[in-house]
Amino acid sequence: MLMQLIIKPQMGMSFIPHSSLNGQPFLHPYVVYCFQCPCDLIYIGTTIKKALCRVLEHMRAIAKQDVTYPVARHFSAAHNSDRNLLRFYCIDRVPPNVRGGDRTRKLRQLELCYIIRLQTKAPGGLNMDEELAVHLG
Repeated sequence: MLMQLIIKPQMGMSFIPHSSLNGQPFLHPYVVYCFQCPCDLIYIGTTIKKALCRVLEHMRAIAKQDVTYPVARHFSAAHNSDRNLLRFYCIDRVPPNVRGGDRTRKLRQLELCYIIRLQTKAPGGLNMDEELAVHLG
């Protein structure tokens, strides 16, 4: 399987998405995903729905220039809301746990790890402080 590479040239860093996303990652729920724009800013997010549903929500927000979404706000201001410039990756997921447990909490913790690892908090990325407060509160 060909793994796509997320590149942050300003950090001299590259990242290969997690191998647990074999097959059709857009059909997986409980996914950590990444948007990367042409100016190399990155947004890390999560969804408990199928990843494809979440991508379409972001695409609609960009088309409507809905500034309540950080990605849409950036694309409206910097890229004339051109959705064709956006790259999307599923980078990890939380599989069902046989013993149960809070999958959503694990997903949020994983998201925070990627936000820190890829340094996607604004201004160096598109993740906002108020989004990070969800993980710390």
